[in-house]
Amino acid sequence: GDVAEQFYRWELAVAICGHVLGIDPFDEPNVAESKKNTNDMLAALPLPEVDSAAPDSVMEWLEQTVRPGDYVSLQAYVPFGRDTQLEELRRAVRDGLGGTAVTVGYGPRFLHSTGQLHKGGPDTVVAVQIVSRTPGPALSIPGRPYDFGTLIAAQAAGDHRSLVDHHRRVLRVAVDELSEIS
Repeated sequence: GDVAEQFYRWELAVAICGHVLGIDPFDEPNVAESKKNTNDMLAALPLPEVDSAAPDSVMEWLEQTVRPGDYVSLQAYVPFGRDTQLEELRRAVRDGLGGTAVTVGYGPRFLHSTGQLHKGGPDTVVAVQIVSRTPGPALSIPGRPYDFGTLIAAQAAGDHRSLVDHHRRVLRVAVDELSEIS
């Protein structure tokens, strides 16, 4: 069938499976939690400082933290357009950890998909939150006392708080360039 028919078919299939399993497949409690944390931080500007590790300590921390069956999530709150550098970093981490699965996603974009898994799924994620020291141009948001750079920084800090609140293993690192990480 056509694309619309396939979308309908699979949305219905997900809803039926969710009903049979006794879950709401469209509920995103951990997404709402991260949003609340973000809004709390924005309501209390300026943003609080979040501890960051040295960029050259990432691999050592991962080697000490990753257990069999874990995967690493590289959560990149950096300007878009760094796909090649992120893929190189993902491969370096994978190879440095002997083939451990490594995912990478731009924040805050990943929060509605894999971000739910990181906080609400099994405790097999080891997260490295990579934040840019320079979040990008200060584009104002009409009617808000903050700009997009501040919003993205608040989203990163809010998600970090959610990960910590769910007892996830997370390391935050601030960089100017992804090449600083080792």
